[in-house]
Parts: sequence; structure tokens; C-alpha cells
Amino acid sequence: KHRAEAILHYDESDDASIDDVDEIKTCTSSSPCKAINCPIRYYGDIIQCTNADEFESVPDHVIPQSIYSPNDTVFLNFGFDGESTTFGGSADGVNFRFPANPPLTEYAEFQNSSDMCPTRGCDHDVATHCACTHVIDISSQPRGSVVELVLTNRATDGSTPNGAPHPIHLHGHYFYVVKIGYPENDTSGLFSAANDDVECVITATNVPCPRNFIAVENQNGGFKQSLRWRDLIRPAGIDTQNRFARKDTVIVPYGGYTVIRFVVDNPGWWFLHCHIEIHQLEGMAVVIKELPKEIPTNNLITCPGAGGSLSNLRVSPLIMMVGVIITTWCVYLA
Repeated sequence: KHRAEAILHYDESDDASIDDVDEIKTCTSSSPCKAINCPIRYYGDIIQCTNADEFESVPDHVIPQSIYSPNDTVFLNFGFDGESTTFGGSADGVNFRFPANPPLTEYAEFQNSSDMCPTRGCDHDVATHCACTHVIDISSQPRGSVVELVLTNRATDGSTPNGAPHPIHLHGHYFYVVKIGYPENDTSGLFSAANDDVECVITATNVPCPRNFIAVENQNGGFKQSLRWRDLIRPAGIDTQNRFARKDTVIVPYGGYTVIRFVVDNPGWWFLHCHIEIHQLEGMAVVIKELPKEIPTNNLITCPGAGGSLSNLRVSPLIMMVGVIITTWCVYLA
């Protein structure tokens, strides 16, 4: 089971009973508790779950009409099938490695760096790149278009859970939550089967991927294996949804998926990552390349003498996590 609890109090709420909360409510079948951001659909009959794809934006927020019709769909699996020595936190099997050169101010050096992933995804059969700067290139999409991201959370073989839901955060944008696909679980909340709306296939033959539930791109730009909607059929209701909560972080349930959409309107290189510290440090992240021709290049401050000097700075994620814990503890004591 995965469970965390908090008390939310909205200033404009009509429920006066939550003004002075001095004890935790007892959840019963006759008086169930309400929960949001559930990593699973059912917690039995004592907790009623509501998640982000059931929220509505505030009345004065106007949802762009373009959100209803995405121009491009990108599938991306956040899981533990990387080649890290600790947990293997990765995106499409790749442990993200921060570049030695910032793309905004040193683009040529960044683009030609040996740290760059030559293609999307990690081909474990070839094992040519499994730790690199992983870029999702949406530069072909013009300003005002809509990109749909299908964020999956599947284990290496695609059938069993990774063991944890992932809070995925996107820099540079608010996005709209369209759909959350949950795994199957029993009434006590225990996992029983992964959601099968998304499948992984060998592109040339359309047969299921033998292992590694990830998209893998060939050197020629095509995909060796792809994530896609099962049988190329989009889930019911995904294109007729009329409630869109606007967020910048959303839960991707283990054994399931979350669909988000954003408008292409902010030039830059935007970090998309799991907000669990150790997962991100290990490499559960990508960079989204957006509207590169509109990124300003004049009068930007560069780092004198950088020249790839950071390329040899490789710190173990475990050591970094220990540093985070020590720093947090020192702040607490202070």
C-alpha cells in the first residue's frame, strides 16, 4: 500500500467544521474520508478518491480551445530500468546526466558534447548509451500548437509495478491534466495488475517488446521499439474530456499512466523530472527542447573558461542524497 495524509483548508470553503481541527477523522463506510492525488483508484469503502483528472479549473480561467486537439503525442516511461548501481531511476531506460555546458549560452558545445544521447531511449541490447543528457525534441511544433505527453510508470517487463507512484514536474509550463490510467487493485488497495491501455511493440513487427517497457530510437531517426496506445486505439473519453485542471506537477500511478497537454509558447530547454529527490538524482528526468529558433542568443552571460570543465564532475546519486539529508538535518537543527 502507498498512503500519505494531510489536511487541506480552503479559505473560501463553506465547511466550517474544518476551521479548528484538533484530531484526525476516523474514516468509516458510513462516513468515508475524501482523498486527492491517490496513487490508486480504490482504497476500499472508507476512502473516496478524487484525482487531478477529475478536478476543474477555477471559473475565471479560460481553457485554450487548442487543448482539446493535440498536435503531437509523446510517450515516456518513468521507471527503474536504468543502469544505476542504486535504484536505476530513469526515463525510457536512460539515467539523465546533466550537461557540462548550458544549452542557452553554450549551445554549440552543448550540442556537440559526448554527454548528449545520440538517440532517444536506451538500447540495452547494444548498451551504447544509458547515461547521457536525454533530450525530447519538440522543435518541429510551431508556437501555439499543443503537445500531449503520455507519462507511463511501468517496470522493466511492463507488467509489474515499479513500487512507487512518481510526482512528475515540468519546468517552464503549466499543463492540463487530461486522463489518469490506474492499475488494477483490490479493495484493500493492493496492486493486482498493470493498466494495459499502453503497449510496447517492436516497430518492425508489431510484436510485444521482449523486455524494457521503453521507447528506443534507431540511429536513422526511426524507432526500434515504441510505446503507443494498445492496438492504436485511444482510451475512451480522452478526447471528449471537458474538465482540465491546470498544474505543474502530477502523480503518475505505479503500473499506470497520466496524460497531460501543454501549449507550445515558451522557448527554452525545460526540465521534466520526478520530484522524489533520489529518483531525480539517479536520472529520472529529460529535457524538453521547445521553439529553439525563438530563444534569444544576444547579450547572454556565459561562463568564462567552462569549456566542458564540468564533464569530469560525476558524483554518485547515493552520495548526493546523503548530502541532501545532512543539509536538511543541519537546517532543522538550526
